[in-house]
Amino acid sequence: MTKYIFVTGGVMSGIGKGIVIASLGGLLKESGLKITIKKMDPYLNIDSGTMNPFEHGETFVTRDGLESDLDLGHYERFANIDTNKNSIITSGKIYQNIFEKERNGVFLGKTVQMIPHVSNEMIEFIEKDSENYDIILVEIGGTAGDIEAMIHMESIRQMIGRHGNKNVVNIHLTYIPYLKVSDEFKTKPAQDSIKRLMQLGIQPDIVVCRYETEDANTNFRSKIALFSNVKEKNIIMAPNINNIYKIPYLYFKQRFNKRVLLLLKLKNKLEKTKWSKIYKTLTDLKEVLTINIVVKYAYADAYISLTESLKHAAYSINKDLKLNWIDARTVNKEDLLEDLKKSKSAILVPGGFGESGIENKIEAIKYARENNIPFLGICYGMQLMTIEYARNVLNIKNATTAEVDSINNYPHIVHIINDKETKLGGTMRLGDYSGEIKKKSLAEKIYKSNTFTERHRHRYEINTEYRPKLEKNGLIFTGTSGNEKYMEIVEIPKNTFCVGVQYHPEFNSTVFKPNPMILAFIKAANIYSLQN
Repeated sequence: MTKYIFVTGGVMSGIGKGIVIASLGGLLKESGLKITIKKMDPYLNIDSGTMNPFEHGETFVTRDGLESDLDLGHYERFANIDTNKNSIITSGKIYQNIFEKERNGVFLGKTVQMIPHVSNEMIEFIEKDSENYDIILVEIGGTAGDIEAMIHMESIRQMIGRHGNKNVVNIHLTYIPYLKVSDEFKTKPAQDSIKRLMQLGIQPDIVVCRYETEDANTNFRSKIALFSNVKEKNIIMAPNINNIYKIPYLYFKQRFNKRVLLLLKLKNKLEKTKWSKIYKTLTDLKEVLTINIVVKYAYADAYISLTESLKHAAYSINKDLKLNWIDARTVNKEDLLEDLKKSKSAILVPGGFGESGIENKIEAIKYARENNIPFLGICYGMQLMTIEYARNVLNIKNATTAEVDSINNYPHIVHIINDKETKLGGTMRLGDYSGEIKKKSLAEKIYKSNTFTERHRHRYEINTEYRPKLEKNGLIFTGTSGNEKYMEIVEIPKNTFCVGVQYHPEFNSTVFKPNPMILAFIKAANIYSLQN
């Protein structure tokens, strides 16, 4: 029988439910169990595709093309699983499904209500494909007591009644603030969040306590146990830590996974974990590699998969990573070039829709190309790399992209293939696409193959009308779709490492297996750093 684990949050959002459930999922998978992780988000958007990165962080893309919450990236990176369109649902999507059913007469004229119709829709999502898994882990977005999350909590209560306590475990992540003036942790907010959960008919089985410092006396475990009716051994400590990839091992040492399996009446088969090696590697890191990232969104969560993929690659060569974020929208050209010159580090230009900041990104790309500095352009970064080359090598004045110019008759080096599409959500090239790699190219050396499969998220493409002239002058498209309709990888062979990719390699990387393209860039960046 399939078992279920629910992770809820209390006190405030953003304290790490995604990392908790992903770390636990990874340990359970190591035990030989078939697991999957799902998320239920209370917001009313249908998906994350049209949300501003400042609003909700990065939009993560699954292999099957869903634009989703950034937490799915954590699930994949920590638990080594593939998420998909059945891995997340929002309240907006749930209500959309119900409205469609009501309009189609599915409810046979009955009054449609929150209970049972909305809660049933949620339970249907949770139980979907349950026959394929030993355990389904579910993260509930928001915090206990939120109006938006009330019906989500109700679905958990109903799941307990349907499957029984032996088959459902409730984990509550709460926050313990530290009051410096009195040198003590205050548990009242945590107590209140647990009480709110219990008032909704949910008794937590395990409480995870997130707190800021390990320096103070963390003697609050027994107090949390008293007010939550949870055994003290099932109170898991989650202090702030300098690297999130140390967390699974810290949970393993506290027997977090074992406690969960005992509650579910399952045997613990995991005596050693592969995360211990990662923990040791991260603890022993001494040398630091710096990378310049010229971005549109000066907000770390907007590029979280990119950041993590760069870390994966750096750790694999025993280097810690420092990222020098340069906001292309606010910096002036002179300061940008001075910053790049002073840092003597590799340069990366990632994706980012729209016009703002692109001229500074193009300046950064030009600087990297002309000075043979390792460069990687991702998605929009690849398109701007091509535009820079057209402007400054081919002397095509006003070369640009149709994304920012639809009025003037400028040369559109980048254009939209389907110009009749007007919807913003879900209309891009999304998810896994395969391509072919040119023989004897740098890309072939990187992938050790003449084919690749990577995830995409874009609407605009390189205009192949300009391909012959670009290639004649030294900018070579070494990766394309099978029919050569889409340009996927571009490189400048005369440079040591100057590569652009139309896809998002950062979505396909773990700490145990860095993405090949990201790893090649980091290795080139490291060699350049040692030489300078």
